[in-house]
Amino acid sequence: MSIEIVEYKKEYAKGIADMWIRSREGWNGGGMGVTATTTEEQVLKELEGTTSLNVYLAKQNDEILGYLDFSKYLFDEGALYIKWLNVRFDSHGKGIGKQLVKKAVERTAELKYPRLDLFTWPGNTKSIPLYKKCGFFLEKRDDRTHFMNFIPYVLRTEAVSNLFNSLDWYTDLKQEIDIEPDGTYENEFCYYGYVWENNDTYLRTEFEQRSRGLRLLETNDYQITATLPSQQLIAGQTHTIEYKVINKTSNPLAIKINGRNHLNIKSEFNLEAVVDNEYTIKANFTVGKEYDRPELDDTHPSVVSDLWINGKRVEFKVGVIPKEPVEINLSGTNAINGESSRPNTECYLNNEMTMYLDLKNNMSNLSTVDFRLESDDKIEFIDSEVNIKLQAKEMKSIPIRVKLMNHHVYRKETPITVTLKNQETVTYHTCISSVFRGRVGAFGGEGENFYIICNGQYHVKIGKQSGRADISVFNEDWEFFMYPRLGTPYSQEFSKKNQIMLGGIENRNAW
Repeated sequence: MSIEIVEYKKEYAKGIADMWIRSREGWNGGGMGVTATTTEEQVLKELEGTTSLNVYLAKQNDEILGYLDFSKYLFDEGALYIKWLNVRFDSHGKGIGKQLVKKAVERTAELKYPRLDLFTWPGNTKSIPLYKKCGFFLEKRDDRTHFMNFIPYVLRTEAVSNLFNSLDWYTDLKQEIDIEPDGTYENEFCYYGYVWENNDTYLRTEFEQRSRGLRLLETNDYQITATLPSQQLIAGQTHTIEYKVINKTSNPLAIKINGRNHLNIKSEFNLEAVVDNEYTIKANFTVGKEYDRPELDDTHPSVVSDLWINGKRVEFKVGVIPKEPVEINLSGTNAINGESSRPNTECYLNNEMTMYLDLKNNMSNLSTVDFRLESDDKIEFIDSEVNIKLQAKEMKSIPIRVKLMNHHVYRKETPITVTLKNQETVTYHTCISSVFRGRVGAFGGEGENFYIICNGQYHVKIGKQSGRADISVFNEDWEFFMYPRLGTPYSQEFSKKNQIMLGGIENRNAW
C-alpha cells in the first residue's frame, strides 16, 4: 500500500471529515468527528483557527487515512507536542501511525526543538508500542499518560550527529517495547536511556527527567557521565557536580566544560582536561535562594554545561529540586493526621480559630527554627512566636491560634532563622500565605502558584504558569477556562506570559 505524507490544505477537508467519521469505533480521545457527524465545513472552521505548527495527513489516492496535528507545548520550555494522532479504524496495523510519528520527530529536529511530547488516555495501550519504537518514553505518573521524546536533540547534537551517517535513528534504535512506564531510578533521579547500534557504530545516551536534558553520552570512543549527589538540594548553598570521563581509545581526549546559569542555578565554572584513561572533573555551583517552586510538569532548575569533546559541542543538564532549609506552610488542615479546622474552607470573623503550621526539615541534622508570624488589621496571630526543634528530615504540624477580622489573602515574606546542632545559623526569607474565605466579602490576591478572586462563597483561581482559571464554590469545582487567545491566526503566547501588573478592589459586604 503506497501512503503519501502530505501537509494539510483546504482541499483535503472533506477527506479529513470522512476519516474522523470512520474512526469512531477505535477512538476515545475527543477531537473532530467523535461527538457529532463531522462535516467539511466543521473541519475548515476548526483548522482555520488552529495554532498548530503543522498538520500532516496520510493520503492514499484521494482518501485520507491518517492525521497528525502538532504545535508548541505550552506548559514547559523547549518542546513541541502532538495534539492529535489518528489512523482510520479500518487502516490500523498498516504502519500509517509510524510514518506520521516519524515525520513529527524529524520535523521537530528541523525546527531545532530538543523534545517532542504527547499525551493519550490511560486505556490506549494499543498505541504505546508504536510510541516507544519511535523513541518516546512513558513517564511514571498517576494523573496523566505523558510521553517524552528526546531524539530531536540527539539528531542535532554536534558531538554525535555524524554517527547518524551510518545509524538510522528508527531502525537501529534498541528500545525495550512494553506498555510499562519507563525510566531507571538511581538515588532520587530518573533516567531515560537510548541505545543505537549497528555493525560498526554504537551510541548510548541518558536523559534526566527533571531537567529534560542529556546527562550521559557514550560512543565507541568515550563515555561521559554527569552526576549530582542528590536531586533535592538546599537553596542558598554551594554544591558539587561530577563529570566522569572514560577514554576508550589510545589517543588523548580533550575535554572542555563551561557552566551556564539556568533559573536560580549559578554554574560559572570553566574547566579543561586531557584524559588518557579515566578522570573525574568536579565543579561547584550555587542554588540561589530566590526561586519559583517548579511543578512536576516543568523543566526544573538545572546544572547546565556546555562540553566540548575534541572540539565538538554537546549540552549536559541535570535537574535540581531546590529546597528551603525548613519548609513552612500555613493551612487549615493538619498535614500529619488530616484534622481540619476549616470545613469547606469557610472562615468566621471575630472568633478565635485554629490554623496549622506544617514544617518540614530538609537539613540532614537537628535544627531549631525561629520566626514570627506577622499580624495586621485583618488577622491576629495569638500564637505568633514560633520556636521549635526538628530532627533531621522531620515533619511536624503545630496548631496556631488566630483571630480573623476580615476575609482576605494573607501573604507575608517572613524572615526565618535556623540554628543547626553545631550552632551554625542559616537565615532566609519564605513566603507564608493562606486564603481566608467566608460567605460574604469580595477580595483578591496572590498565592504561591496562583492568583485568586473571591466573591462570597464563589472564587476564581488562576494558575500562574498554566493560565487556567477554575471557578468553584468553596471546594466544589464548577467550571474552568484557559488563557486568552488573539487571532486569527490564533496565538498561544499568553499561556507563557506572567502578569505585568496585579491590582483589584475589596468590598467587605459583597455577596
